[in-house]
Amino acid sequence: MNLSAKSAGYALAAIVAIVGNTLLTIAKESYEPLLQAMKAALGHHWTTHGVVIVASFFILGYLFSRWPAVARMSGTMLAIVLVIATILSGVGLFVFFLAK
Repeated sequence: MNLSAKSAGYALAAIVAIVGNTLLTIAKESYEPLLQAMKAALGHHWTTHGVVIVASFFILGYLFSRWPAVARMSGTMLAIVLVIATILSGVGLFVFFLAK
């Protein structure tokens, strides 16, 4: 089943935002200058983190929904990739903070 271009675009943006959230978390917790820059930007690193991830979701969703190839993406496949990205990102964060 194919989704509308807007639904598929924002589903793809959600996948990127989930993976980006994980990578940004690991990066800022591993690299002190990045953590300090994010604290300085908006007062707290988690505030900056949230703004970056939410903004990337909306910007990428808008851009992806205008990409012609996204209209041909299967809703089932996007849902499967979304679930896999969520699980892998959760496991990645769990392992990272467990090992830290």
